[in-house]
Order: sequence, then structure tokens, then C-alpha cells
Amino acid sequence: MNKLLHAAWTSDKLVFPSNPAEVKQRWFLRTPINPAQDRDLVFIGINPSTATRFANQSSGGDKTTEMILNSSFFNEDNSPLKRNGSPRKWRSLTIVNLIPLIGQSHDLLDRDDEIDLTIPTTVKVLETVLASAQFIHLMWGNKKDPKFPWKTRVLKKLAPTILSLTVDKQVQAYLSQSGDPLHPGFGGLDYWHGKNLCKDARGALA
Repeated sequence: MNKLLHAAWTSDKLVFPSNPAEVKQRWFLRTPINPAQDRDLVFIGINPSTATRFANQSSGGDKTTEMILNSSFFNEDNSPLKRNGSPRKWRSLTIVNLIPLIGQSHDLLDRDDEIDLTIPTTVKVLETVLASAQFIHLMWGNKKDPKFPWKTRVLKKLAPTILSLTVDKQVQAYLSQSGDPLHPGFGGLDYWHGKNLCKDARGALA
């Protein structure tokens, strides 16, 4: 697995595995690289969808990628992506997740053993992807959300890894009143709108 992941990442694949809908897992999703820029941004979410492009839904993305790109974070009149899909003001944008299993919240209920078995995979993905990033944006929502009862347990196992891999990086988030990193939104609602970006969100990993 390590060799496959490393080969996929260093070969500039935009999604891995390349057929997430078939294998029911997605380890990373990213934009093409803009060589004119030098800042890489990684979003850490909850769990993935079958999207194969970091784009709007009409271009192969999903609701989350579309919410991110249309959010107040980018604050741009035009699309934050160029015609080739690369970011205008970043070298690359990437999404990784707390677990790589594809599915809605109800699909993951009663799968605790399977979820726990993905932790080593997530650690390797984080080690690989975060190494080249300067900015990390947390966005997994309320860790006590009853729709994701596994989230607190998984975060407890992964938080030390994320902290150790981001010592020299900016860990940022839009935080809820309870201090959780807000998801970009659901149902067309921009949860980041009107919020101040916290540029040191390490407390969300406590």
C-alpha cells in the first residue's frame, strides 16, 4: 500500500485510487498543480465521496468540493480555478479525510471494526500528503455529531499524528462556538460565511 500511495502521489495523480466508486475508498483528491505558485493547501474532512475531481459538481466534483470552491474562503469574483483545473492563487489544493471509506453517515453505522482498520491507511496518507503542504485546513465538523459516532474515537487516534506532522505549518479552520472546525456547508448553506479564519486551530486537535 505504501508503494502504491507514494507512486500515485509523486506521479501527480489527481485522485487515488483512480476508481473510488468501485473500490469504495478514496485516499486523496487534488487539483492539478499551478507551477507559478508555491503554496500548497490541504483540507482534512470527514470521509470521502466518489468525486474524481476537485471541482464543481458539473465538472466531476461533489457537494463538498463545490462548497469549498464557492465559499467565502477564496473570496474571488471568478472561479478560484483556472480553465485547466489548477488553482489561481495556490500551487495545489488537496482533500484527505479522517477515514477513506466512501459513504453517507448512515452507511458507516455499525462498521466500527472496519473503520478502525483504516487508521493505519489514514496515517500513511497524512504522512505522504502533509509533507509537502504549508497550509492545513481542518473541516470535519462537530466531533460529537451523533451522525458520526466514530468521529471522536478516530480523532483521538489521529490527532497526535496530525499535530506531529504540522509543527512547521499553518493549521487553520473556521471554528464553531464549541471550537470544532466547521465543514464548508450542507444544503447550499455556507457555514464559513461571516466567520473569521482562525490561523492557529491546533486547539481543535486537543
